[in-house]
Amino acid sequence: ISPKNGNEKGNKSVVIHGSNLQGVVQVKMGASTLTSTPSPAGTSLTLQVPQGTGSAELQLIDPVTGTPQTANPTIDTFTFNPPNPTKLTPASGGSNQAITISGTSLAQVTSVTWDGTPVTPTKTTATTVTLKSLTETVGTTATVTVTNGVSGDVGTLSYHYTK
Repeated sequence: ISPKNGNEKGNKSVVIHGSNLQGVVQVKMGASTLTSTPSPAGTSLTLQVPQGTGSAELQLIDPVTGTPQTANPTIDTFTFNPPNPTKLTPASGGSNQAITISGTSLAQVTSVTWDGTPVTPTKTTATTVTLKSLTETVGTTATVTVTNGVSGDVGTLSYHYTK
């Protein structure tokens, strides 16, 4: 399959390559049954990945019997990647300061909280989330929590108020 992974929000096109796939119109992905679109030559199937977590084995559904055909799990497994926030830049500073959260798969972040208070990011990309620090007292440390709508809280970072 190509690609073999994607974010937990799904809605990504995946192509299964093979032969004699003309009649296959359904693929089982974990617990979900998906509609697939075979290529005219029968050498590939295209499908939309649903929302999910962890990994899911793909199985072709036999068009005659309607039963799943177990595929090679090494080749036919799709992995869902959650957001992975790894760094807060800067990690210390003052109130109302521009902050960047760095990491991977961050485009699927649905919310950020600053000590439990929702903060609206000013920009979100696949590798960064930009926002402003809230007002706090010098010497305190704020907990910044990143959430996506699928697996919940996916990371917590700290910001220390120095000015």
